[in-house]
Amino acid sequence: MVYSLGNTKVCNLVQSLQKVTEDRFDEVRHMRTEFIERPDEIGSLDLDLFLEMEDTDQILVVDVRPETGYNASHIEGAVSLPYDSIKDR
Repeated sequence: MVYSLGNTKVCNLVQSLQKVTEDRFDEVRHMRTEFIERPDEIGSLDLDLFLEMEDTDQILVVDVRPETGYNASHIEGAVSLPYDSIKDR
């Protein structure tokens, strides 16, 4: 099946989103390697368990994105602690 994008602005948006995704993936992988000795042992947390833990204050979400990303959108109750401020400590 062949798809076409409405115009060049839509195409540029899709390409920009792909670039951001690629850039952030490398950043997350780098942080995981830098801060955790055994990155292969990181487990996953499904959404239902996360929401249950969040409702009962059993979890603290730390948003390590730059402050501009946090200000644009974040999980309610998350604490902003930008990665750059962590690595400088």
